[in-house]
Amino acid sequence: MAEREAKRVGTKMVASEAGLGAGDSAAATFCTAESAITIITTATKSFIFMASIVKEFFELFVAEIIKSKREKERECEGKSEDRDERE
Repeated sequence: MAEREAKRVGTKMVASEAGLGAGDSAAATFCTAESAITIITTATKSFIFMASIVKEFFELFVAEIIKSKREKERECEGKSEDRDERE
């Protein structure tokens, strides 16, 4: 298995008392890179999903703020019109 992976990445399998051979290291690196890509892809999709939810709530929040400001402006305009009529 490791030899096949080593050939795939272009290295020769070398046994060593110090640790993994070149083939084993290459195979481990290949598996690690594949796992990392999967993890990053999943994290990216999760982030995009959460960002879309936050964006929706933010837009609703901003819409409520704008609505409340407009209502206050209308109230102020109504009060100033009442004052003008009294004078």
